[in-house]
Order: sequence, then C-alpha cells, then structure tokens
Amino acid sequence: MTKTRDARSSKTAVVETPVYNALWACRSAGVLVPLFSLRSERSLGIGDIGDLYRLIDWAAATRQGVIQLLPHNDTSPHDVSPYSALSAFAANILYIDVLGVDDVNHSEEAQALLKEWEDDSTLDSLRHSRSVDYTAVRAVKLGLLGCGFKWFLQHEWNQDSSPRKQRFEAFMEANQWWLDDYALFLTLKEHFHWQDWREWPEGLRDRRSEALDQLRAESGERILFFKYLQWLMAAQWSRMRKYAHERSVYLMGDVAFYVCTDS
Repeated sequence: MTKTRDARSSKTAVVETPVYNALWACRSAGVLVPLFSLRSERSLGIGDIGDLYRLIDWAAATRQGVIQLLPHNDTSPHDVSPYSALSAFAANILYIDVLGVDDVNHSEEAQALLKEWEDDSTLDSLRHSRSVDYTAVRAVKLGLLGCGFKWFLQHEWNQDSSPRKQRFEAFMEANQWWLDDYALFLTLKEHFHWQDWREWPEGLRDRRSEALDQLRAESGERILFFKYLQWLMAAQWSRMRKYAHERSVYLMGDVAFYVCTDS
C-alpha cells in the first residue's frame, strides 16, 4: 500500500498496491471446464466440488496453472444454464459435495436413503446417464441434505456451545445483505412451484412487510435450510480453493452477468 498527496488539496490518498501471485509471474496454461461435467463414480449424477480435487491434482502434475470454471451461481430447476442465474451472489447448491458433508454422514436417515438408492440402482443410473438429469439430481441431493439439516438442527443448532452453530451464525451475519433475500426468494419459488415472481400473490410480489413477515413465521425453518446450504457450499469451496493454491493451481472465475428477470 502506498500514499500519494493530492496537489489540489492537503489530503493524502491511499492507493492499493495490486497483489500478485505465481499466476502473474510467468506464462501459464490451463483448462476451461464446466463443473457439472466432472462427473465421477463417487458423485451423485453431477460434477461437484468433491470432483474438483482430482482435476487439481492432475493440473498440478501436468504443470497446468489455471482451472477456469463456468459460473456456479444458483439456477432454477427449469433453466439450468450457468449464465441464467437466480442470484448474483448465491452458489448453485447442486455443486455441494453431499458425501463430504458431516451432517449427512452422521444422519441415519440420510444413510438409509443412500442405501435404498444404491439398492434400486437410482445412483447408478444417475452416474451413468449420458447427460445430467437435473430433476433427479436435485431430488437426491436435496433429500440427503435435508436429512443432514435435521441432524444439524438437533445436534448443533439447538446447542448454544456448538462451535459449528457459532460459525454458521457468523456466516449468516457476514452475508446478511444478500443471504436473507436469497433464502426468502428461494423458499417462495419452491412454494409456488417455481412460478415467475411476477405472478405471485400481490402482497408477496410487491414485498409488503405483513406478507413477508407471515411467510418468515410460517417457513422459518425452510428459509434457514437454504442459508445452511450456502454455508456448506462456502466452506467446501474455501477448502478446495486452499488445496488448489497450495499446489500452485489457480481458479479463474466467469461471471453470470445475465442474471434472470425472474431472480
């Protein structure tokens, strides 16, 4: 950081010095890949954060310094284009590595569901489908994450001394400026079967406080669930990003600049 004096005034301006990493220091090569295409035998029908680790290892071994990903903003079940986002800030919950979520692994209900879907070939079908079956993937992932959320509520959220509860609360506070409206919006989208918000009842469509307060009272747990999913996603993304940087592999983003009207 450097300081410069404005000749027209007595004020001293602070100028941020750009921060460079190894990517800027030399010529680099890499790959561009949509995350959904990284399906593996361990994933649940769609490439997710857990599948990125193998790509990072390959990139490091072959001296590929960059992995560029298509936008990973959240999308509607009926318009899954990564450039058709529901939110400029929220991440796509389908990219959560569900099998890497402790709450899901602790939940007996979630483990019973996994066994059932293994036995009836549901997961095998998703893993070997020629394309991503977004409807089925969403049902499977949200089903398991819903079970994990119940476990979290019982064993973490209702325990004041829980460090994970405290971390979740800190996440919600830090991201309140976008997270509250996003979780509220997604709860409404789900309630109205993904109908365009312009066709909702007038009170909700126009964000009248009495209508929104009633929804928060009636659907508070579902709203919290969608915040919980963004917390899981952020934590997994941070760990994966750290893993990549430790191996001198850098992530290049892509921006979903065409956010939907229905968002």
